[in-house]
Amino acid sequence: MDNKIKNIIRVCLCIIVAFLFLAGISYSEDKQSGEKRDGKGKREKKAAPEFRYDENFKKYILDAPKFLAEFMPSSFTYTPKEKTGNGKPITFTLKGFYQGEEQIGMPEASSRLKKENRILVFDRKDCRELYESVGRGFLQVYVIENLPYKDKDLVIKAQLLTEYSLVPNGDEGFSVKDADKTVTVFRQRVAIDSQSKRLPLKTVLQKDILEITVPKDFLSEATFPLVIATPEKSGVETQVVN
Repeated sequence: MDNKIKNIIRVCLCIIVAFLFLAGISYSEDKQSGEKRDGKGKREKKAAPEFRYDENFKKYILDAPKFLAEFMPSSFTYTPKEKTGNGKPITFTLKGFYQGEEQIGMPEASSRLKKENRILVFDRKDCRELYESVGRGFLQVYVIENLPYKDKDLVIKAQLLTEYSLVPNGDEGFSVKDADKTVTVFRQRVAIDSQSKRLPLKTVLQKDILEITVPKDFLSEATFPLVIATPEKSGVETQVVN
């Protein structure tokens, strides 16, 4: 991947605030999360936790002060930590990429850790699935190197399983709620090609099935690789790995 594409994806790797905790700014939250303030009252950023591989369960673990996340190719389980113990798990499972009725690009994935064990990469032939630890949560992104068809919509299908409620937020995505309390949020996605052309994507949630569609009109003119992400909300600067 050349420097131009790296720079584009670095800028575009806005990227997915999949189950990223809403950042609190109170002193009590700083204290609970382990952050400190300097003499001028500014918060000192604590290093994000590292991914580690669990040999017994054959999965990657991200153990943060406010959540525990477990990762395997195409799925992760996120469990919030509460004062009285762990909350209810939320499991995201990628069912596949589809063009028409054909499932594409889902062979077995190899895995690796980068950036001092703070970026987890699952590699496939034409797609990379990345997660980056950012302290209060993690970022997720799909980088698609190629597609068999440019004249068919690309539909990404996933399943969300949890005992929490999934509540739509209109064009913004949806929230995961425990009664009136927001546990976490899932934001709408955007497709970005290597020339920085972007298109907001419609996310449809029906019961526990999530579908994100990249229309064929965009694909037919897109320059690959293609990034599927959320618009930048956290201001976290990330670095794409090869």
